[in-house]
This record gives sequence, structure tokens and C-alpha cells, in this order.
Amino acid sequence: MILVAQVSDTHFDLKPRNVERAERVMAYLADLRRRPDAILVTGDVTDSGKPDQYAEARIALQADIPVYALPGNHDDRGAFREVLLGLPPSTEPINHAHRIGPLTVVMLDSSIPGEPGGHLTDETYDWLRAVLAEAPADDPILLALHHPPTSPCRCGAPDTASRRRPPR
Repeated sequence: MILVAQVSDTHFDLKPRNVERAERVMAYLADLRRRPDAILVTGDVTDSGKPDQYAEARIALQADIPVYALPGNHDDRGAFREVLLGLPPSTEPINHAHRIGPLTVVMLDSSIPGEPGGHLTDETYDWLRAVLAEAPADDPILLALHHPPTSPCRCGAPDTASRRRPPR
């Protein structure tokens, strides 16, 4: 059986309390008798997307198991890419997929730069379709994203932003 842990909204802000909280969570996960096979960090890694906040997160979220992260609405894609992923900065969505045994973990970037809400773009849906087409048919797939797939805030109103063209 695959065990995956999820951590979200760490909001690293260069204040000790968030580092201490993250370190306690990481220590707890490391001490479990059945340790997770991976840790998913599902957005709002930082409070305001500054490079030094990502440097703080990179240190606090270290583990001897894979840690996969995606951005949320408080994150900056350029700094996220550069500091956390070691890639050139870019404003393109940060989507990635990983195999953990028979499980395909798909990390979907639902953040929209400069917006508090989010949804999956057409580009992300196209990428997701390609990933799903390559995944073994009988293997499980886990989709992770920061924003809920439908908005809990509209109270009965149609939620067209988060229900944009679902994958076929």
C-alpha cells in the first residue's frame, strides 16, 4: 500500500512560528512507524512569494523521502521555480507528475498570478490529458491541487471558473 502525506498552506514568512510548525510536522512524519512514501505540499508554500521565504521553506521541508510541491495563490511561480525547483524562473504553470510504485501523482497548478482564487487553465487540462493517456490503465491516479475543484464560496451560484472544460 502506498502512503502519501499532504501538507498545505505553510505560509513561510521568515517568522519562527511557521518554521517551527513545519519542522514539527516533518519530524512527526519521519517518526511514524509506517512512514509516507512521499509528501505533497499543495500550495501557499510562502506568505508572499519572496525568494528568501522559499529558501526558508526549502530547508524546513527537507526529508529523506520525496517531497513534491505546487504553488498556491500566495506563491510566485518565478521564485518558486528558481529557489524550490532549481529551474529558470518563468510564469508558466508548474505542473508535474511522479510515479510512486503503481501510483501516478499528478501535481496541478491551479494558481492564477495576481489572483486570490484559482482554476485549471486550458494548457493544464491539455497537459493533464497527456499524462492520463500515458498512465497505466489499471493503476491509481492521485490529483493534487491547491484550490478546490469547485468553489465552496458561491453558495448555489454557477461556478464557471473552476469548472472550465474538464478532461475527457
